[in-house]
Amino acid sequence: MNNMSLIMFLSIFVIFSLSIASAQDGEFDIQENLRIYVETMTPELWQWPDRVIMMEKKGININKFSYAILNDLEYSEYWNDALFLNAGNYYLHKKNEYNQLFFEMCDFLQREERVTSYPVLNAKVSALNIIKSLLGPKSFDDSKYKSKVLDTLSIIFKDGNPVVPTYWINKFNLSSLADSPKEDLDESQINLLHIPVTASRMCMKLFWRLSILTGDPKYFESCESVYNSDNPHPQLLGTLEFLKSDTCKSSWNSGRYDLFTFYESRYSNKNQSEQIPITPVDPMSIREVMKNKK
Repeated sequence: MNNMSLIMFLSIFVIFSLSIASAQDGEFDIQENLRIYVETMTPELWQWPDRVIMMEKKGININKFSYAILNDLEYSEYWNDALFLNAGNYYLHKKNEYNQLFFEMCDFLQREERVTSYPVLNAKVSALNIIKSLLGPKSFDDSKYKSKVLDTLSIIFKDGNPVVPTYWINKFNLSSLADSPKEDLDESQINLLHIPVTASRMCMKLFWRLSILTGDPKYFESCESVYNSDNPHPQLLGTLEFLKSDTCKSSWNSGRYDLFTFYESRYSNKNQSEQIPITPVDPMSIREVMKNKK
């Protein structure tokens, strides 16, 4: 085979390979899968593993679905769902790999976004929620995992104290909004300003866990720094007081606050396939379904 023939052969092979890859990618229709997801959700399916099982019954690959949603800003309204579907999928199929889920959530939390809309920021807080819920009383039995977790979190929070709302106001580019007179803000803007407080509460719970797991007082000292604020938020003060209670510590030590333990309490000694009532739903567009749900 001469050089020209070889080049032509390789060109045809590359084009053929790309066409196959394109066809394979085309098999996953994100809009169609999202339509099925929205139509399928009923009040009975409030647990995320339930939703995963239902979607799998519909022939939908949860990995592809959740990652496709999370990688497309157009579907940011469903990012929160995608995060918890991913967690539910880990619980059902990859429970022993929960460490990987922790770092996936950390990656998502650190990811730069082009916009700071409510769905985008709400998803960031949900990632924080999952992160802190994956740290149970035995999480640091593995010294290598402990080291990696602490290193990762130190990188994420290297530029301030995430227990203080101003940290998230700056991180989420909400400074100008926070400095505006409240009477000048509309409801959507006020809702945006609730997010930094919620993120701080998640981090307070996260740091409380780290203080127990490591025995290092610096984490809880970060939590108590809210006392030094000129106008500490009542929700943060309430969360801090609860974290200091014996009830909170005993509940955490029992594992009740672990994400997978929470799921397990619903699924233990039950046949998962028998839990989900399948309610027929007439075909409707996503817009119609969402309109009816409001």
